Amino acid sequence: MPNVRYTGFRATAVWAIALLMTTVAWSQPMSTVTGVKVSQKGQMLNVEVGATGRVQHRSKVLTSPQKFIVVDVFPAKLKEGVPATTEVNSGLVEKIRVAQYAENTVRVYVDVISPPEFKVTTAADAKGLTLAINANQMASGAT
Repeated sequence: MPNVRYTGFRATAVWAIALLMTTVAWSQPMSTVTGVKVSQKGQMLNVEVGATGRVQHRSKVLTSPQKFIVVDVFPAKLKEGVPATTEVNSGLVEKIRVAQYAENTVRVYVDVISPPEFKVTTAADAKGLTLAINANQMASGAT
């Protein structure tokens, strides 16, 4: 017959460790996105997103109803006074927009004519990121 006290203790210990790990994962302090800077070198368009602290990101391409590259920066708040729109009009890229998407997520939108090749890299200190866009090269499979 199994020891009920021991089994109950193990289940409680596993639950407590899982709760602790979840708390640690979500306890990263909120950063502030301080600005978006756009620069171009040849065909490469670099969108630098500055932040006061460590951030993470996820990116995707949306194609309906309009075409966008979307980069979510989290956990982050958008600093007041950061321009909402930056006109680019270079190759496949029309403009860059930034907004507070959710309570802890800043969203960077890149309005495009057709989705270009791009890569997002986190800064070495994780305080910001760079979105490198090949403004004249459509991504494979893009229309």
